[in-house]
Amino acid sequence: GPTGVLVIAPHAGVIEPGSAMLAEDIAGKSHDLYTFRAYKQYCNDEGCRSLHVTSTKFKEPRLMEMAGSADMAVSIHAYGSRAKEEKGEEIPKVIVGGGNKEMRDNVADNLRARGVNVEVREKGQRFSGTSDRNLVNQPPQKGVQIEVSRALMRELYIIESDRKSTRLN
Repeated sequence: GPTGVLVIAPHAGVIEPGSAMLAEDIAGKSHDLYTFRAYKQYCNDEGCRSLHVTSTKFKEPRLMEMAGSADMAVSIHAYGSRAKEEKGEEIPKVIVGGGNKEMRDNVADNLRARGVNVEVREKGQRFSGTSDRNLVNQPPQKGVQIEVSRALMRELYIIESDRKSTRLN
């Protein structure tokens, strides 16, 4: 894309519902977009966790090619468990990490200015996205990892019972 920014949703479809649509909305027509979408028919009896390849091990050739051509990246994820949702323990929140600290802090500040509950993660913390092996840090200027709680994802998109996602508008 003309901006040099690659927006990635590596766990889209039934793995992390809503992440593909959020990535598409962020990418718009200005940024390049990569999504890996898993579909329900490919899940096993234990669910779709087997389709979740961690961001440090996700090395799909097309993504690596796109990351090599980008200046920086933004990866979109959804987090939270159904058990926590059922207990009412999950709150609408975004966790921001990544190897590009300046961009990470800029994203966090902009989200806070819009009233979003944001937590910034540093190296060594869960969801920090700081590993050089993380797919978001493959471009030269590295990137930002954005983890959106399922509670917030449900406010942004309709997450249906079959775990498909649709836009509210």
